[in-house]
Amino acid sequence: MDIVEYSVGHYFRGLVAVNQPYLISVVGNRISLQRLIKYFNSTFILEVHCFCPADGGETILSITLVVFPSYRYFGIPCQTVYKSLVLQIRKWETTAGCRQGGQRCLYKLQSASVHFIAAKHITPVKRYIDVIHFRLLPYYFHTVCHVSAMSISETWYIIEDHGTNYCNLYNLVEGSSLTEARGYKEITSDFLCTQRSSANCTVF
Repeated sequence: MDIVEYSVGHYFRGLVAVNQPYLISVVGNRISLQRLIKYFNSTFILEVHCFCPADGGETILSITLVVFPSYRYFGIPCQTVYKSLVLQIRKWETTAGCRQGGQRCLYKLQSASVHFIAAKHITPVKRYIDVIHFRLLPYYFHTVCHVSAMSISETWYIIEDHGTNYCNLYNLVEGSSLTEARGYKEITSDFLCTQRSSANCTVF
């Protein structure tokens, strides 16, 4: 696999970036182009896939945004939020939570600190792997906590996910009873979290 840095312009959903650095990975006839862009203080991963036929046929360029950020505010210390999320991830490591359906199982903690949690989730049926990140920032003398969270599908072509990536995050927050915490507020949208408004987190 060859990896090079290149500058190119792109336009996606009203976001314009010209002459920005990209990492391009070349594997056979597939060109994968990634760049980290900043939007609302969160990191998006933009992927551009170019399918280049060996016979010189038409080149197909596919641009996809595969990051699903959301924001949550809690009127409790980050230490409490951190402990609740880590405990819930560990509680749902086995398949036990999905015996009656749903996706509340097969979470795996990757790393954890009071300011950052990394985990993975495997969908129990199709076995897709999603990468989960929580960033916890304390405010007002550590009495409240602002959390930005993302769930990213490792499979690059998963776009219409029925809200699975949103539910990866919501299920952990709801399962740990943090939705009932003092001052809890969620800020997200269909733009930030694909198919969030139609998501059924008891299923996905």
